[in-house]
Amino acid sequence: MRTGVTQAISFDSYPDIRVLCGTGIGFTSGYEDAVYSHRLLKATMHEMVYGGKYTFLIDNSDDSLTDSNFVGYPLGVYIGFDDGIGSNLHYLKIVDQHMISYAGKLVVELEAVDYLNLLSMYKGSIGGSYWNHFMQKSEYLDTLTLPNNSDVLVSDIPELYSAIIYQGDASARTIVTSVISDTLGKTISRIDYDVLLDSKPFVSAQDARSTVSQALVNTNSFIKLYQEEIRLFNPLIYNTVYTYSNTNTYYSSVDSRKAIIPNTFVYFGINEDGELIHTYYDDTDKAGSHGVDWDSVALLGHIIEYRNFDVYSRELLSTQTEVDGFADAALSKLQMSSVTGEIEAPMHCSQELFDKVKIWDSRYDTPHALEGYVFEILREYEANKGIYKITLGIGGLSFGFSQELDSELTSPEIKKNNPPPFTGKISPY
Repeated sequence: MRTGVTQAISFDSYPDIRVLCGTGIGFTSGYEDAVYSHRLLKATMHEMVYGGKYTFLIDNSDDSLTDSNFVGYPLGVYIGFDDGIGSNLHYLKIVDQHMISYAGKLVVELEAVDYLNLLSMYKGSIGGSYWNHFMQKSEYLDTLTLPNNSDVLVSDIPELYSAIIYQGDASARTIVTSVISDTLGKTISRIDYDVLLDSKPFVSAQDARSTVSQALVNTNSFIKLYQEEIRLFNPLIYNTVYTYSNTNTYYSSVDSRKAIIPNTFVYFGINEDGELIHTYYDDTDKAGSHGVDWDSVALLGHIIEYRNFDVYSRELLSTQTEVDGFADAALSKLQMSSVTGEIEAPMHCSQELFDKVKIWDSRYDTPHALEGYVFEILREYEANKGIYKITLGIGGLSFGFSQELDSELTSPEIKKNNPPPFTGKISPY
């Protein structure tokens, strides 16, 4: 997204949300022209780390859409206000439609998904179910023979041998780019710096989305959808993008918790002497320990997740630095991505997942400031009810000063009536 206005320019602003189907038919909140009809009654767009759900209710009181079939078509969504240029949501695809009753009207309900949901529809065998397994290593394959007693290496299917070797010695970066290319036919358009993308994770998955998530679990990176693009995004290398404050049109209601589960990660490996090694942690040596969230441990005690313990995956790590570093990375990613706070605000048109944001409240004697990362976005619109808002799930919160506050924050009024008919021609696409 990241285009156009972020919020209403004035309190007289009207919601401007447009939904354009791949069939060339569009629905909008505010005006009618040759493409768009003023039929959009409700929109719920729920973005999450590994795939969201997007639902749109379209007025069909005149029965004109009853025979229309939108399933399988792409869906473009434009979010904005009538007094400024808005932003385009990332690529969506319509996967289902229903006729339902809503507010006394016959409506068409469209359900759409994003690229990450589409990944879950591909069996793991298409993008690769197994990566970095011992059986995919050349030293193991070279000991095998085919039923005709020929070696696998010199068999009539060298392409198979090469493919197995490729999947048996692959970095997280290679796995993700290969799987997305083989399934969605997309090329990762940008890859942020993250040294952990060079690690070689042990992957065993049943669908392509699980393959990607397992490949990235020990890194600081996430899949980021940006309009038609797919990116590998590292939130930790970016500065604060937006500030939410009680002094502008935004209001916030922030709740937080300090406990995360699990709160201790332990990785295993085999060193060069053949000895089993594991992540170091000691309750009497907090400074020297790795992979432990001590605030959570103080509340819950150690809740441990053991990783790389099986006989094959522990072969991937061979030094104390590696088992300690992987535990720190796993903890860091969990701390960053665990939703520990929530903000509700009038619609923010260009807010994206993984943005670093600041929440600033000057009503306290000493201003209350928090920073964190956006790991969940819920956008809602409902015609004629004044609902045009965004709810953010914030992870990795770092706290400034806080104290009790008696008064509640209130939302500015969003216009309930529809704006006058649109007379110009503006295309969001």
